[in-house]
Amino acid sequence: MNTLKHLLDVRFRKNNNLYNSFFLLFSILTLNLFATSAATAQVPVASDFQRTTVAAGLDLPMEFEISKDGRVFVVSKCGKFYGWKLNGGSAIQTATVPNVRCVFEDGLLSIALDPNFVQNNFIYVQYTSPGSKTRVSRFTVTANNGLDNASEKIVLEWITGNEAHGHMGGSLKFDKNGNLLITTGDNTAASGYFATGPQATSGNTNDLRGKVLRITPTAAGGYTIPAGNLFPADSTHRAEIYGMGFRNPFRINIDPLTNFYYVGDIGPDASAASAEGPMGMDELNELKEAGNYGWPYIVGFNQPYAGFNATNITNNFAGNTGAKVLPPAKPAMWTIMHRATMAGPVYRFNAANTSEFKLPNYYDGRLIYWDFNSSKFFTIKLAGAATPPVAEDFPLNTGNFQGAIDAELDPTTQQLYVLQWGSGCCDKEPFNNGALYRFDYIGDRDNGPNIALGAVVTGPSVAANIPSNMVDGNPSTRWESASTDPVELLIDLRTAANIASIVIKWEAAFSSRYTIQGSVDSPNGPWDMLVDEKAGAGATELKMINSTKKYRYLRYVGLARATTFGHSIFEFEVYA
Repeated sequence: MNTLKHLLDVRFRKNNNLYNSFFLLFSILTLNLFATSAATAQVPVASDFQRTTVAAGLDLPMEFEISKDGRVFVVSKCGKFYGWKLNGGSAIQTATVPNVRCVFEDGLLSIALDPNFVQNNFIYVQYTSPGSKTRVSRFTVTANNGLDNASEKIVLEWITGNEAHGHMGGSLKFDKNGNLLITTGDNTAASGYFATGPQATSGNTNDLRGKVLRITPTAAGGYTIPAGNLFPADSTHRAEIYGMGFRNPFRINIDPLTNFYYVGDIGPDASAASAEGPMGMDELNELKEAGNYGWPYIVGFNQPYAGFNATNITNNFAGNTGAKVLPPAKPAMWTIMHRATMAGPVYRFNAANTSEFKLPNYYDGRLIYWDFNSSKFFTIKLAGAATPPVAEDFPLNTGNFQGAIDAELDPTTQQLYVLQWGSGCCDKEPFNNGALYRFDYIGDRDNGPNIALGAVVTGPSVAANIPSNMVDGNPSTRWESASTDPVELLIDLRTAANIASIVIKWEAAFSSRYTIQGSVDSPNGPWDMLVDEKAGAGATELKMINSTKKYRYLRYVGLARATTFGHSIFEFEVYA
């Protein structure tokens, strides 16, 4: 701008008014252009996210919570309870929740930490027990991150009908006001279109199934009813009900800014509409206030089954023990063909949070959601103008996932964690292939000088390309070893440098275990450990080094392969 100002000054110095007016207009337009560019957020892409395995070998994990003091707790369908410290701890089973009935969709369903967990160590779980009962109980967590089973307080309990029915729902979450939200399924067998059975549960004002319940737990282990629930208590209405008319509300989450609730309700699996009614569809529901969300009479955007009306619903079913006249149905916020859609967290960007890998500002005000069938993630901008809102891909690497079943943000770091179920729907243990993953936003941390360009690489190679092709800046070339372990590469950077980060771009056959070590000035060491990866996930992996020493030599050691092929790397990038 200074150069242009000089040219303008020469051209217009004889007319100061013309010069000043022109330059003022140019300055305003330029500043507006810069402001517009700054305000336009960059859309993240898959390479902006790095997936790290936090825990593996979990047995049918259902739901998890992360505490403000950095601990994580996972509940398993058949009663196992895992607890460990995220920073430096190991994922181990620390307890077993007693009296869990683990058959079909029955089991240990969900977990929530008390809002004052760090002070009182109270944890809440929802589980089915023998005798057709479902419970929400409070336990006290012990010093070793286990459970004091003698501390159990049964907060709420209800009969779930014939044992081993499907559609248990089963999510727990505390809202900003300290109220506990409990989702429950309609507890009936699956059907493609209208189902009569849920009239006794989801459509019953005197039954806790097929609902979003809202209670305020007390210190003594009981609960009170907060203001604003759907019904006052009487002979045909349960006061615990906040939302009714759900089929299988598997996950609930809460906007930390607005305190609105978001529910993913898994709908019927009919693949097409018929004379009986609309095709089956999953729903995302926004609960700004108490209400009826329609099932089994109404689905989607208030689309009725034959013979019903969204604004005038009457429940004349013989098994209905509640009121006959039901509240009018509220439409879903968003729908999609049945694929087991689940509501994740709402992200609110905090510029004061110094976490290196928190989600970027681009996702501020967006609901994160996914479907179990594909494990693909999406977002919806809650303040968007479109109705229904427009879904956008959330480009996480969920390759080889076996059912994403829960997702949470670390309350301290705002990093995203995703829980993998590890088998098909509804079966019993043992499978032990559940996992917890962390997705770090690495953004453009690989911008700047890649000091590996021009490095000398020595080591074994069986590919057509020589080993140095992994540091040539060309992602179409690669290095590959023989199908043996371990393999070792020496990278001579030629000049010693403080290393900020190392980025490895993997072939499909990648090293699942590897180390990277640094030597200051000798190819023979001594070596400092820079990276010790025990569960690499392939694709692109960024490792923050931030070394205080200057290293000239790096030694990569591939310890174990993720496939039967050799270790294989497209690019090994080093940033100063």
